[in-house]
Amino acid sequence: MAHTHSQDPSGTLCPACEVEPFIRNHYFTGKLLMVGDFDTEQQYVMEKLRHHHQRLHGWGVVCGLLVKQHPNEGCRTKYVCVEPGTAIDCCGHEILVPEEECIDITQLPLIADLLRKGDQERRNLQICLRYRECPTEQIPVLYDECGCDETACAPNRILESYEIDVMERVAAPEDPQGWPQLTWHDSVTLLADVSRIALDEAGHRLYLLVGDDVYQVDTDTPIVGPNFHLPAQGLEVAVSPGGDFLYVAREPAAADPPGTPRQLVVLKTSNMTEVRTVAIDTAADNALRLEVASDKRLMVLVGTPGNVLIWTEAELTGGAAPPARVPITLSPQLGSLAIASDAGHAYAVGAGGTAIKVVNAAGAGSADPDLTPLPAAAKPSLIAVVRSTGPDLLAVADQAALLLYLVDPTKPAPLGSVALAHPPVDLAFSPGGRWAYVLERDATPAQDSFVQVVDLHQLQVGPTVAGSPLPVGKASQQEVIGADGGLLYIPYLGDPANAFDGGVAKLRIDTEDCADLLWKRSEHCPHCDTPDCVVLATLMNYQVGDSLRDVTVPPSSPAADMAAHITRIDNRLDRHLLASTQTLTELIECLMAHETGGGGLQGPVGPPGPPGGAGAKGDKGDKGDKGDKGDTVVGPAGPVGPGLEAGLTQIVALSWDHNTHGNPARPNPPIVDVARLAGSLLPEARTGIVIVFSKDVQVYDVPFTPGKPLNRLIDEDHVFQVLARPVSDIQDPFQLPCRCPVKGLVVPVAWKEPGGAIDWTTVQEVPGPGARGVAFVFEPRVRKWIDKVDELWPVLRGDFVLDVGDFAAGVPPRAIDAEFVRAELPTGDRPKGSPFGIQGGLFESWFWVRRQDA
Repeated sequence: MAHTHSQDPSGTLCPACEVEPFIRNHYFTGKLLMVGDFDTEQQYVMEKLRHHHQRLHGWGVVCGLLVKQHPNEGCRTKYVCVEPGTAIDCCGHEILVPEEECIDITQLPLIADLLRKGDQERRNLQICLRYRECPTEQIPVLYDECGCDETACAPNRILESYEIDVMERVAAPEDPQGWPQLTWHDSVTLLADVSRIALDEAGHRLYLLVGDDVYQVDTDTPIVGPNFHLPAQGLEVAVSPGGDFLYVAREPAAADPPGTPRQLVVLKTSNMTEVRTVAIDTAADNALRLEVASDKRLMVLVGTPGNVLIWTEAELTGGAAPPARVPITLSPQLGSLAIASDAGHAYAVGAGGTAIKVVNAAGAGSADPDLTPLPAAAKPSLIAVVRSTGPDLLAVADQAALLLYLVDPTKPAPLGSVALAHPPVDLAFSPGGRWAYVLERDATPAQDSFVQVVDLHQLQVGPTVAGSPLPVGKASQQEVIGADGGLLYIPYLGDPANAFDGGVAKLRIDTEDCADLLWKRSEHCPHCDTPDCVVLATLMNYQVGDSLRDVTVPPSSPAADMAAHITRIDNRLDRHLLASTQTLTELIECLMAHETGGGGLQGPVGPPGPPGGAGAKGDKGDKGDKGDKGDTVVGPAGPVGPGLEAGLTQIVALSWDHNTHGNPARPNPPIVDVARLAGSLLPEARTGIVIVFSKDVQVYDVPFTPGKPLNRLIDEDHVFQVLARPVSDIQDPFQLPCRCPVKGLVVPVAWKEPGGAIDWTTVQEVPGPGARGVAFVFEPRVRKWIDKVDELWPVLRGDFVLDVGDFAAGVPPRAIDAEFVRAELPTGDRPKGSPFGIQGGLFESWFWVRRQDA
């Protein structure tokens, strides 16, 4: 066999790594060529090639070399198979594996030594590939100037080959290029044993919960401000969106009678004084979580019974006592709560089951049907909302299986999952939702803690791995990220043996500037002292005798694998790739094809983000002279300014297809028949076009009654018009296109919707005064030539179309949001179906009843 699988102890077959000076032969007539001359000739070419590989290409796996499980299940405790491929080590040696090979890892030095010792410890190992030179083809030496042995032999060839080895995984490599880099910034260590924190970034304040005290700390300076002393142990803390109020959950006081519930303390942050205390109906030792929604409502999760309580900020901070809340009951044993960006829903998970529990937060709130996208074996322990310009996603952590799932609430299965190094205890996300920062903590007495970074975009594309775990303060409790994604705050209790340890660590999050990458890499030449062993695959938590198997998608549970004595062959973890020029070219072309400028399709515009918060705190100016005391009378609140509004009535359907000829996409014709009411205003006209709204709009001021006066709010002369472009043979001599109003009547209509789709053959007039549909019905003489016109141009002036409002809920009638067609086109400023809109506007569309070429 031309290659070997064990390291040569003498090292004679592993060539040196240092690049030698380039020396080549100088030939001339009559030169005597000796062995050294031919060696110099070869050395020149070899050194040039190594230098080229090392300095211009780098090192890593070029292609192939996947390590996979043995096809025979009975051989998997000893064998793995390596596919053909190419790699270059850090010295520039080119390593070629020409054909697939299955190797017995128990014969490799490291595993053989573990077997000999009877070692049963779980270890992290790496399967690697090393460059070797093998002397071959022994032939007799005809002349040996150093001896007289006529039987001496020497190798006729040197085979450039390889060896496959196993080594200990010393440390995780650096994270991929472009990943955020976490570094220690500073710490708030004036206070020890910090269990929970709340951040008011606009007010430059951090609130620390330390035992039975709540402290206010300036985020810019290590100055501790006013504090509030609780009568009992504090459990949880949250701050209102405006930073005016602080919510603290605490245990009952020692002097309270048995059975006293836990309390919610509301504090005014300006002077850290108590506004009120509200009882939370919960027994001792319940998991308790406080979450504040974007609309300023406070949601309290009472974990053991699985209840959620909701109060508005005004209810908790106003003069009157807040109303008693009927708990929204989900299911027992919940431990984590997250609120959607629009505050319309909340999600909870816990030890009670695999399902994601859903709270419909509208009004007093209620329980919605569960979400069940997770595998049946999952045990979700932590949930958080990933916010971006698109719809919300959910990050769900499984503490037992050490997995992080990414979930779309509208999909039946996870978008992806990734294995974590330690049990997760909290989640934070970068602005835009690209990066997840997972806080992890071991269940050991020391409670070692770490932060791992996960690329959520890559997680949706395919299998990925989490970044290298970064050690943080022992017994870390929580993590809070700044609004700009630049700082991560982590409260920690510290070393249990040190009563004065603990505080709040502040980690700086740096994203790499790609523009500087070229200069950084060109400052120093790559260097390598000795030939390395190029990592092909990693075996995490390997125990001698384990079955070596491929990674599954989605990833299997590490805990379940260890219990079944299975070690997964991870070809991505620690493998360093060296892309060829062709691969890089294909990658660049792919990126260009998916960018708008490269001819690819533009993705849909995301929905509007939530309203912005208060602006950043400005620099403190010079103290001016004290002015006269002004009047204390507070004026009335001003009206709500213009802008996007939620819940506006919108156009949702048309009886025609915009900008089409003959409307081939619709099985029924765009000119629909309208069944008349008895005594209708309509004469014999019975055909027209229909616009459908999301809610009823006002067509008349009172229901239609034959013989009585009728005030039509949507008429055919001003509000709902249809313009027609005559056929070309009757246009004026100058060939100027003319669009003229068509005569007709506007009436409210209804229809049947079998299976949720509008049946346009069932449209009928209704008495009003309001309806979800409005029909423009053509006069009989117009209908006779409507099929011959070149173009119809419906126009609806949304400023004059009012919905019927909801007086029971205190919502007055509002003008509709008339945007419809623009939402279907790239020019639309809001996507179709967005809950946000602007009152009024002009709706315009056009279509041809006949084909344009007819």
